[in-house]
Amino acid sequence: MVETLFLFILTIVITSARNDNKVYSEDDVYISNSTTTHSNIPTDCNLFGNEFEADYPVQKININITVTGTYWIGAKIVFTRSINPLGVSRTCLSDRNGTLEECNRHCKGHKYFSYNEQSCSCLNNNHVDIGLTKTKTCKHPKNGLCYEQNCIVYERDVVNEDYLCDVYYFESIIKEWIFTTNNCSVKLNFICDGDNPSSNAMNTSWLVAEQTCSKKNKHLLKKTKILGNEFKDGTKYWVSFFRRKKISWGIGGDKDVCAAITIFPNGSVSLVSRFCTDQLATLCHIHKLHRDHQNTTANDDSSPLGLIVGCCVGVLAVIAMVILFIIFKRRKLAYSSLLRFPVYLKHRWWQQSKRHPFGQLLHWWQRWDTQQLPEYPVIRTHT
Repeated sequence: MVETLFLFILTIVITSARNDNKVYSEDDVYISNSTTTHSNIPTDCNLFGNEFEADYPVQKININITVTGTYWIGAKIVFTRSINPLGVSRTCLSDRNGTLEECNRHCKGHKYFSYNEQSCSCLNNNHVDIGLTKTKTCKHPKNGLCYEQNCIVYERDVVNEDYLCDVYYFESIIKEWIFTTNNCSVKLNFICDGDNPSSNAMNTSWLVAEQTCSKKNKHLLKKTKILGNEFKDGTKYWVSFFRRKKISWGIGGDKDVCAAITIFPNGSVSLVSRFCTDQLATLCHIHKLHRDHQNTTANDDSSPLGLIVGCCVGVLAVIAMVILFIIFKRRKLAYSSLLRFPVYLKHRWWQQSKRHPFGQLLHWWQRWDTQQLPEYPVIRTHT
């Protein structure tokens, strides 16, 4: 009985884990017959993905259709780090140390914090003594900006519309590269980094600059490095020291760079970015996806039912582990009790126990331990 219950619970856990994936076929989705820009997607198309949770992992999605390629979907461009460097504070009131991200998390509930690689302080105001003009990337680039022993003041929880993007330029008077920030929609030149860093004569927004570099199989300059004299004319360049592009599910986002999905022959998918003016077909749901809809092969994890099922699966997994522990302890207890029986009773008990399910389990375990098939255990006695 105990063994049967254990196998039943284990089956439920495995089945629930498999159901966590979203699997689609041609009964669930279709591709539009014509291509269009993102702004002209037909209104009767229920865009694939527009009702997913924003961070639902794309690795759990499988689309098994005969046609593969890249298509418009219901997703948007967002950014992974929501902090702005504001300026330099000469006073560092340290209450802990760690990485920039650790300091950011530590100051949850505060709007501002100051940081260098030896100091982290949560602040209630954005007071700075000087700007960012003399700052450089820290010894560990993931820790943002540094300036001697001073602290950099950051603003937390910045929404996309208020985000400032990274600007880098060479100041000929002091002969130093300077980091600063500017509104992301301002049109500036930019540096595409790779084997051979290059700039572009066009001035554009940060996101368009990032996408232009991506199409060249490069990326915006992500950290300070020695650049050639062609960059030292005082021109301000978009770079990517802080800001990173990320694609998440949902409607909205930028009007210049939009999200799309690439479907591979094996059914796996990848989220990609394209200029919104590109011509692509559209991936649509055949039926509108509701959180409580039961007639689709995809189950939305964001529903209350999904949360309840997830909790139940966790509880069942714990119960299964407890049952397995009990079985193991019973087996050890039964076998140790057997060794204390008189020899003739041991033989009789061993033969009769084969008729009982638990006895069969014990026989199987004993054969597994010894890799033998004895009629009964070998009993050693002292004479």
